[in-house]
Amino acid sequence: MIEGQNVNLQCQVYGNPLPDVRWTKDGEAVNRADQRINVSFTGNTSSLTIVSVDQADQGLYRCVANNSINNVTSYPGTLTVHCECLIVLFSPDTQLITSSTGTIHIMFLSTKITAWLMSLLCIF
Repeated sequence: MIEGQNVNLQCQVYGNPLPDVRWTKDGEAVNRADQRINVSFTGNTSSLTIVSVDQADQGLYRCVANNSINNVTSYPGTLTVHCECLIVLFSPDTQLITSSTGTIHIMFLSTKITAWLMSLLCIF
């Protein structure tokens, strides 16, 4: 997942009586006070949506279903958040340098390359 994107985690829950469902991150209840986080339950599917993920959202997520008969925890799902990096290269011989996540496009005016200045800017 790239920083700033939305993520939707889902688990299907079945039980009689119908279980209560909660989500955990790294063994702790997810912070539902965070306005970016929404938990919903439709039919037999519980969904955890995080809007505009950031590095702090990384971790192991689990769905926990509980009713009067049993308590079941799902296998963990790992959420990894990569920063969107912009690599900027400056050279007198460079006409155009653009970058997008995972791809760098460079066009040189000549083969003479002098005085490189490289900056790595991660947007947090």
